[in-house]
Amino acid sequence: MKNLLGALLLVGALTGCSNAKSYTNRGIEYLEKEDYDTALTEFDKALELDPDYAPAYLSRGRAYAGKGYYDTAIADYDKALELDPDYARAYLNRGLAYAGKRDYDTAIADYDKALELDPTLARAYFGRGGAYAGKKDYDTAIADFDKALELDPDYARAYLNRGRAYAEKRDYDTAIAEFDKALELDPTLAGAYLSRGVAWIDKKDYDKAIADYDTLIRMNPEDPIPYFNRGNAYYRKGGYAQARANWEKALEIDPNFDDARHNLRLLGNRGR
Repeated sequence: MKNLLGALLLVGALTGCSNAKSYTNRGIEYLEKEDYDTALTEFDKALELDPDYAPAYLSRGRAYAGKGYYDTAIADYDKALELDPDYARAYLNRGLAYAGKRDYDTAIADYDKALELDPTLARAYFGRGGAYAGKKDYDTAIADFDKALELDPDYARAYLNRGRAYAEKRDYDTAIAEFDKALELDPTLAGAYLSRGVAWIDKKDYDKAIADYDTLIRMNPEDPIPYFNRGNAYYRKGGYAQARANWEKALEIDPNFDDARHNLRLLGNRGR
């Protein structure tokens, strides 16, 4: 009888763990769709069944981070690491959360630990590169993006961020080549069009900048930033009427867009 009871308890524990994994996997599916609230519900169910299931804390932390709740996310990553001190991805994701809080030094320490545990984590090199860029250490950032791309040559966002680092160093031609490669790998990567447009403006090639912002506006007509930047490009080439129209559109979409309002004041009566 005692052996039977022990077996039943073991089956129950295994079933709870299995169900916790199922809820976690389902939550991850919602997480990938950026349906963070539904994902959180699934992770909560997983942890009700198995409060010691570290992957559920990791994934719930990702959902909280997706909602911008970095402190709550960090608390979940802390719990995951309490349960599994060698959980490289928990250090990685905690680093991302600290970077979201612009605590770059703490983020770098977490990325370092993640890479100590798993040197193949391209995402950790990518994150650490972003943290170094946040500290304006662009050469170190580029070295980390290089390593991320060595591990994952199809990592479009690593090309994007390496391009941004080169742009900060005013090496616009190299930056544009990086943005081109990012878009070759992922033609839907809006940030690459945006950053390439800025680089074209810095090179005084306003028509190419406008073409990139045209593409962004086709992709998402409700984003005010491409209108604002397209207005800047038109202004610099003397197209005051087009500049006005674009800044007014940016303000129509976002009435709190103070930079657009400021530019319109500076424009005065030009382009009316």
